[in-house]
Amino acid sequence: MLELTSQQKNVLLNSPYVKKITSKNHVAFTDEFKKLVVKQIASGKLRKKVFLDLLEIDLPSKYIDTTVKRWRSKIQNTGSFKDGRGSGRGRKKLTRNMTVEEMEAEIAYQKEVIKQLKKIHGLADDELYPTN
Repeated sequence: MLELTSQQKNVLLNSPYVKKITSKNHVAFTDEFKKLVVKQIASGKLRKKVFLDLLEIDLPSKYIDTTVKRWRSKIQNTGSFKDGRGSGRGRKKLTRNMTVEEMEAEIAYQKEVIKQLKKIHGLADDELYPTN
């Protein structure tokens, strides 16, 4: 986790490239800043130098390296720096929005998963759901 002094926080908050700093010292940079950083690094500039030039603050190299790697990965995988949280990607449909056929398929899939788990753990059908 990045440890910031109050002076460092003030410098960052006064930068046009910083959206906000959370209570846990997570720095939210603007997309413009991320693009500038990735572009300048791709042209051969050192990561630490790029951050120092744009933000006018010396941040730890480890923080800069992991941040830039995350940005590069995101731009390569998604094509943008947009945050995927809240977009609902990767989540299953809610059952109230599913058709009967989709619900039946989901139930069949879940039954198969349960069957496989029973095999792995060596359980018979009646051991998991006893019929009194």
